[in-house]
Amino acid sequence: MNLTILSRGQTGYFITILCLCTVIFMPHTNAYLTNIGVKTTKTNTSPNIRIGPFSKGIGASQINYSQNTHTAANKKHNKHQHLTSLRGGSDSSNLPDSYSGYKILQNVSQNTEGSQDSLLEKFKTLNPSSQSKLSSQITSLDSSYPGGLLSYVSKSRSLLSQSLSGANPFLEYTPSVPSGLNLQYSSSQFTSLESSSLKCTSLSALILVAGGLGERLGYSGVKISLSPYSLALNYDGTQKTYLELYVDYVRALRQRTGNVMKFVIMTSGDTDERTRELVEGVDDVEIEIVMQEKVPAIENVEGRLALEGDEILTKPHGHGDVHTLLLSSNLLSKWSSSVKKLIFVQDTNALVSNALLPAVGSNLLSSSEMTSICIPRLPSEAAGAITQLTHKTTPSKSLVINVEYNQLSALLDPLGGDVSSPDSQYSPYPGNANNLIFDYEKYVETISGPSQGVVNEFVNPKLNPDKTFKKPTRLECMMQDFPYLIREKGGGSEGVGHDFVNLERWLTFSPAKNDLEAGRKTA
Repeated sequence: MNLTILSRGQTGYFITILCLCTVIFMPHTNAYLTNIGVKTTKTNTSPNIRIGPFSKGIGASQINYSQNTHTAANKKHNKHQHLTSLRGGSDSSNLPDSYSGYKILQNVSQNTEGSQDSLLEKFKTLNPSSQSKLSSQITSLDSSYPGGLLSYVSKSRSLLSQSLSGANPFLEYTPSVPSGLNLQYSSSQFTSLESSSLKCTSLSALILVAGGLGERLGYSGVKISLSPYSLALNYDGTQKTYLELYVDYVRALRQRTGNVMKFVIMTSGDTDERTRELVEGVDDVEIEIVMQEKVPAIENVEGRLALEGDEILTKPHGHGDVHTLLLSSNLLSKWSSSVKKLIFVQDTNALVSNALLPAVGSNLLSSSEMTSICIPRLPSEAAGAITQLTHKTTPSKSLVINVEYNQLSALLDPLGGDVSSPDSQYSPYPGNANNLIFDYEKYVETISGPSQGVVNEFVNPKLNPDKTFKKPTRLECMMQDFPYLIREKGGGSEGVGHDFVNLERWLTFSPAKNDLEAGRKTA
């Protein structure tokens, strides 16, 4: 075998020829192709980004440069352009105005006193691939939130301003104990309500909100894959999960009545895939799954969207999204002739099944659009309370709604505080267990209106002493705040439209809220 040794000059010549061949025969090298007039398209493949309906035909970066003439000046310019695209510089050749997401962000910034100006500048410094991904994400976030990002940022700015000023949302209201039903398990009324609702199980839909992970419980999986207690076993000896208990409830009702209850699970981007894996083995109960989107994180009082790397940081929006999802998924229209009652339950309350039938029976007898399942509440307990709020000057603004425990004391202090009833250890205000019953027709009428099911949002920023944010925050919403929408419709005049059924704690309340250590401290 003959071995030829190249000289230093020959080696350089050989490498030059090799590089030229590499450029010619590697057409996927986009940074080079954009400089010779070829249109290139990069599609966002991130699994965490879903393109919404407004982004059809968008979501790819299209860069089309005209054919360059071969003057010395142009060659120098092309070399600079090529190097800039490789290092992600802010050269105008990146054309940020050509991205739909950039234009959306521009519109938001122009209408919110320049709140996104720094993010727009950041966009310009990104390379084309990162610009394309960020543009697609912005477009997706804009289409998935009712009213778009402009509405989201505008609400954030307003609510942050109110929060930082210490505004009291209940200043114009007088609290009182609302009307409702206190129900004892051993009573004939309990049995009667349970029997009446058994007849309409086929006309009911069970909606399980399961968008959260078990991190607060010291568990990294989805909460409905946890086992509520060690004595609940499957036939093979394995422990039953929360999901299996809910599925068993639907099966038991079918066996008892011959009727089939609809079953829906709301997931999130954090829980969707693992939840679908859990339900794969369930072949005798039809389960519908709807997934909620996350919303952008906000990093200052001006409403600037927070970045994580080269993408917008997103966070969960809260279980209040379940209302908009039921509407947008067309499930409600699908059920128009087959459902009379909607039952919303939390993901980790194994005993709630004991309360569902009597609560549905109570709602059947009442004229209320919404019935909250409640428990006796201890004074100062870290649990919300269902409260009648009567507006001091405008009766039509009155409503019955859950007031969170961190707001309840200030509301009740003028009336003597959050104290027990004279004849009981419990507060006269029923505790919110966050399981809800709705009349289907009235519910659909409400969320089909201007609100489109978007319940009132709130913001809870964690602040440093100088009022800067310790970490980005976001808008949140809760499904139990639906009475605000009833009031807007006019169906809750002076509080009518929402009542409660109060059941014993041992019968219906066993939510998993804390890890073992926190549970020991509060036991």
